[in-house]
Amino acid sequence: GVNFLLSLFINYLSVGFIFLAAVSVVSMFYRRMPVLYFASLSAIIWNFLFIEPRFTLYIARLEDLLMFLMYFITALIVGNLATRLRLKEVFLRKREKNLEALYLMGKVVNESNSREEIIEKSVRLLHVIFSVHTAVFLKEEGDVAGAVPRVDHDFKFSDVEREALQWSLDNGRPSGKNTDMLNGSRYSFIPLSGSAISPGVLAVDDEGKNNLTADQETLLYAMVSQMTTALERIEYSKTQQKIKLAEESERIYQLLLNSVSHELRTP
Repeated sequence: GVNFLLSLFINYLSVGFIFLAAVSVVSMFYRRMPVLYFASLSAIIWNFLFIEPRFTLYIARLEDLLMFLMYFITALIVGNLATRLRLKEVFLRKREKNLEALYLMGKVVNESNSREEIIEKSVRLLHVIFSVHTAVFLKEEGDVAGAVPRVDHDFKFSDVEREALQWSLDNGRPSGKNTDMLNGSRYSFIPLSGSAISPGVLAVDDEGKNNLTADQETLLYAMVSQMTTALERIEYSKTQQKIKLAEESERIYQLLLNSVSHELRTP
């Protein structure tokens, strides 16, 4: 409509440039198919309303036909390139956001000095990033223990949730909501499996919103892996302390044994 009014003052070639600029603007807000549709439709409108003979799809002059074809090709190329650039920008922003989340998780777990501190800080960070409630359950001596949910959220387990939790503990695989195993559960269960820690599970409650996309789920699993590695580090540290204590105990035992043996030989 604007170009139709402007055609009273400018020729049809200038109108074509305005349409071409409009294609570039549209490609900044929409994906490839809508942009291609807009480019094609604008070419037809330009031909029908502005190229002689007007109000027909027929093009009388060869120069106008070549101009129309060049406009159509240029509009498609510009729209496609602009759309690709926008999608790449969205991808880079998303990747930057994911890297920032992984950095924050790495910082949190590396600054923690105990298992309880790692779990507590990780649960809080997951709530900030994904807007979900989480809790960690560790399996110790055959039983589920060590539940550390958010203080403002209560996980209420039915028989389905208990079965899904136990299945993840026993098999080391995800279960519950949005999975192939026991998906009737209200919660999702992600295993915390490592070579140096007791089997554990992260319970995730999105409160029925299903607000995690595929990319967010991938990021969640990566952050859970970081938390598992940090828990393993704590267990390795405890094991190392036990080894040092055992070595010191052995040294004292040998010293005492040697002293007693010496006193027995030469009282």
